[in-house]
Amino acid sequence: MKSYQEHGFGLWAIIDQKSKDFIGQCGIVYSDVEDESFLEIGYLVNNRYWNQGYASSASQLCIAYAKDKLKAEKICSFIRDTNLASRKVAEKNGMTIIKQFDKDYSGRPVRHFVYSLDLN
Repeated sequence: MKSYQEHGFGLWAIIDQKSKDFIGQCGIVYSDVEDESFLEIGYLVNNRYWNQGYASSASQLCIAYAKDKLKAEKICSFIRDTNLASRKVAEKNGMTIIKQFDKDYSGRPVRHFVYSLDLN
């Protein structure tokens, strides 16, 4: 809600058009990594709907929104190094790795990649 209040956008629900089932969420937020702010596409799909194209389709809509409505110059996704399915979605969307960082998970560093796509 804070993202909507501050920026006018955030995460959206992914709903199956036929069944009306809640599939997950996808959207655009600002996120910080090592004192740098990024416009980020985030997506989370319930595992029973994996490998059905929902994350790819939803994130492609986010890319179009960022380019056309937000006039963004680039968009990113932060993805855990071992999350091969999400990495595949990012690569399918034309994103490439521009940075790596460790995110703290209960005192344990976990490697993440910053995938980026220029929108110009």
